[in-house]
Amino acid sequence: MADGKTVTFKQSDVRAPNQVSFATDISRLNRVWDDESPDWDPVDCGTRLLSINGVPIALRYWRNVYSGKKDKRWRGIKGIWTEWKFVVERYRLSTPEVFWDRFSLSTGEHYNWKAICDALREERAIYNKELADAAKLEYGDNFHKFFSNRGKVMIDVSAIAHRYLALKNTMEVD
Repeated sequence: MADGKTVTFKQSDVRAPNQVSFATDISRLNRVWDDESPDWDPVDCGTRLLSINGVPIALRYWRNVYSGKKDKRWRGIKGIWTEWKFVVERYRLSTPEVFWDRFSLSTGEHYNWKAICDALREERAIYNKELADAAKLEYGDNFHKFFSNRGKVMIDVSAIAHRYLALKNTMEVD
């Protein structure tokens, strides 16, 4: 957890995730996503979403909680959790006003959840293509040495983009 606390639990300590939607309250998603944000709302997380042994668990940790090998619940929430992740990341890029400027109609009416997710998917696709193109350009004839899995050169744009960013981050650390 952000405060350095480790939560130890057995799968039997974890109840099934509540059915929850942030489709009409993205600011709430922002408040319950992680415990590092100044907007963090541990009461909402702990009482309305998930707590383990009395510790409120932010949504960002749900993958760690539910994706154990013996826990099949993750399969049921993985898709919506991923949408939450992408929406809150974009929401936090600047201000709520900038977010809603981007995700509103010319009339000022906010996009619905599906339209926001579709637009974010499109933005990610464009960004990943730009990164993949940059990787191919930068690595040129050595591309196959850095962008291969099990002996096959990567062709999936998002996988190339992910590897490229990982390589960039590794170079920055060195």
